[in-house]
Amino acid sequence: GKVSMQLQEIMTHNVIGIDGHEPVQQAARMMAEHDIGALPVFNDGEPVGLVTDRDLVVRSLAAGGPPETPVESAMTPEPVTVWQEMETTEAAKLMEERAIRRLLVQDPDGRIAGIVSLGDLAVRVHDPALTSEVTECVSPPAEPAG
Repeated sequence: GKVSMQLQEIMTHNVIGIDGHEPVQQAARMMAEHDIGALPVFNDGEPVGLVTDRDLVVRSLAAGGPPETPVESAMTPEPVTVWQEMETTEAAKLMEERAIRRLLVQDPDGRIAGIVSLGDLAVRVHDPALTSEVTECVSPPAEPAG
C-alpha cells in the first residue's frame, strides 16, 4: 500500500507572514527576498488569508491597483488550516474537494507552522489523479498541431 506521511514532514517551515494592512508591494518584496510564492496574511496574529504571487499579479497589478494597495484586498480570504499531524493523503483529498492549492499547517498550539502546496504533495503522494491535476495546473495547454 501507500506509505503515508504527516504534513509536518513535508511542509515548508519558517513561514513568513504579512499583515493584511501592509502594501502589496511589500508582499511582492518579501516573496522575492525569500524566494517563496505565497504568504499567509495575519490580522492581530490570526490567519485571515493567503496571498500568492499570482494573486498579486491578477488582483493587484492587472487590476491597475497602486503598489500601496493593502494586501488584504488581493489575498484569498479564509485560508484552509489543518493540523501538522494530518496525513498527506488526507490533505491531498481535502485540496481536491475544495479545489485549493495550498494549506496552512498549524502546530499543536494552533500557530501557523508551515505551508503545504499541491506541488509538495504531488511529489510525495503517488496518486496519478493528483499528479495529472497538478501538471495541468502548471503546464500551459498544448497548442493543437495544425
